[in-house]
Amino acid sequence: MSMSDKQKLLNITELDDVSERFSLNSLRVLASRYLLRDGDNKIIETPTELFERVAIHITISDILHDKRLFNKEPDKLNGRVSALCMRPHKITVGRYELNRHHIKAFERLYEELDDNNQMKFDLHYTLKKVVSDDFEHYEKKIEEYMELMVTQKFLPNSPTLMNAGTRLGQLSACFVLDMPDDLNGIMETTKDAAMIFKSGGGVGINYSNLREDGAIVSSTSGVASGPVSFMEIINSVTNVIKQGGKRRGANMGILDGNHPDIEKFITNKKKAGVLENFNISVGLWEKPEDYKNIDMIAESAWASAEPGIIFFDNMNEYNPFAKARGGPITATNPCGEQGLYPNESCNLGSINLSKFVSDNGHFDLAEFKRVVKITTRFLDNVIDINKYPTEAIEKASKESRRIGLGVMGVADMLCKMKN
Repeated sequence: MSMSDKQKLLNITELDDVSERFSLNSLRVLASRYLLRDGDNKIIETPTELFERVAIHITISDILHDKRLFNKEPDKLNGRVSALCMRPHKITVGRYELNRHHIKAFERLYEELDDNNQMKFDLHYTLKKVVSDDFEHYEKKIEEYMELMVTQKFLPNSPTLMNAGTRLGQLSACFVLDMPDDLNGIMETTKDAAMIFKSGGGVGINYSNLREDGAIVSSTSGVASGPVSFMEIINSVTNVIKQGGKRRGANMGILDGNHPDIEKFITNKKKAGVLENFNISVGLWEKPEDYKNIDMIAESAWASAEPGIIFFDNMNEYNPFAKARGGPITATNPCGEQGLYPNESCNLGSINLSKFVSDNGHFDLAEFKRVVKITTRFLDNVIDINKYPTEAIEKASKESRRIGLGVMGVADMLCKMKN
């Protein structure tokens, strides 16, 4: 592999240490999806600058929750202190400068915390303190987050890499939306889905509230077209809107196993070109052997790899929010990693286990524990600093604060350990 291949791909004359670490194929992925481009579609960002952009964005939450600036308990009696001072012309944390989108994110989170009477000072004085020597140590926090990504020990989900430190600012991977049985609600959900696709996320929806195909609609004396027809609307929206200008969206469509249209739902994707932007799953509350359509599900899954099954009873057995939310979870994000209530989002990241194995085949458990702790904080910060597609999604996401920290590289880890 010649170095010129990497240089040509990244539109640079000299490779830095970070670009050297990544294979040519890895750099191709970074270039196609994550590195920023100008109006002529030319790459204007190196991998180092990408990871720096993300790390700065995530560290903003750490800074604003510093006890010198932030009251954990809202100070409703005294509120914040106002100080007459000029806003700093340039916002830096140690040697790292915040771009205008970082500053917008800083201001947005500050305003939220200030509205809750948790900020000790006004915005300008807060910014003045942040750029002082007293806060230079957050440079190390930026570098700590950067190091995890640069060494490929951890990577957050795609929207975080694409949108942190940019105008979009939407960092979550996937969302769940409600689908009520009325036209206004259906169109509102469709609009929200479009905004999510635009910002780089995917959507999971349970369509079981929709009446079956052919049912009478009392308001018009017409007949309903059924859940599958409305899935086709979302599918078309997904085709039209490209996520963040980078990729097409993904959807999870779920229907209760006892819905009158379930057989049409189960077999629909056996036809080529139908609902190509959807994963679909049958939702069951009963044991599979007691369900009458289990053979139909198996036959269709053999022919088209669809549908899957979601076992609602098992999922909700471990649901800590059932009492607070007033009911069970009946939907997941598009790939099924997380069960979510309507308007909740999932913020995902993966730890690469193969990077914790030494040359002699030893797995560094202490380093793994350290990385788990840091990356948990990273993903929790995403919830705070995120620019959500809708107010309802922001409210629900910050109430439940869901994160998904997973692993990858298991096979490579075992090979390195000779297992």
